[in-house]
Amino acid sequence: MSRYIDADALKANINTAFWSEIEKIIDYAPSIDIVRCKECKHYDKFPTWAACTYWSGDPYEQASVNADDFCSYGEVRDE
Repeated sequence: MSRYIDADALKANINTAFWSEIEKIIDYAPSIDIVRCKECKHYDKFPTWAACTYWSGDPYEQASVNADDFCSYGEVRDE
């Protein structure tokens, strides 16, 4: 299972003589890219709800989503 952390908050709370080494480890740790629904090309906003167009071409059969949700099919919308 993956954990998402606030690396800046972690670094601010570490108090140790080996700070520079720990800071390097945190700075070079791999990050995980997440595409939130509101940033996704499959996100479709309606006046009273939002949906994911990935699942269906019919807006009334789409999965209802929240703007801050995400899934493994997220793709950044081309602007």
